[in-house]
Amino acid sequence: MAKKRTTHQREADLALINRWYIAGWTQQQIADELDGMRPYNVSQKTISNDLQALQTRWQEQTARELGEAKAEELARIDQLEREYWTQYELSKQDQETVTKKARDTGGKGKGYEVITRTETRTGNPAYLQGIERCIKLRMDLLGLGDEKADDRGSIQVIFQTGMNMDDL
Repeated sequence: MAKKRTTHQREADLALINRWYIAGWTQQQIADELDGMRPYNVSQKTISNDLQALQTRWQEQTARELGEAKAEELARIDQLEREYWTQYELSKQDQETVTKKARDTGGKGKGYEVITRTETRTGNPAYLQGIERCIKLRMDLLGLGDEKADDRGSIQVIFQTGMNMDDL
């Protein structure tokens, strides 16, 4: 009766199978090599089953890594969008300019006239474009993008017409 390999032995075999498979060995070559090294039988069918297990692990690992990479990129996009919103709100604040102008005091020393000018600002649209880019990046990353949409996109049209989301 053939000796069955332990879980520890299988894991050691999987490491070797992984290395040899990636190096281009056939399943039969791997089976022959392992069979000669081990006190238990290793067939081509065993190698096939082990490769299926490895491929499942590779897919799970890739999915985990892809999920982690997406999460990192989403966090970066979120941070960038928050900064765009902050700068956009600041760009809408009134800007006050104070100037000091020397005036003639009729020989009584120097006098100054202080002039304060307030400029009402509507906000820098470049920040809205940055927000729009963040939304598009996020949608693309999540697979929600619409390939048929033109470069302007519906969000920019809403901002340009002065509508807000409640008007839709």
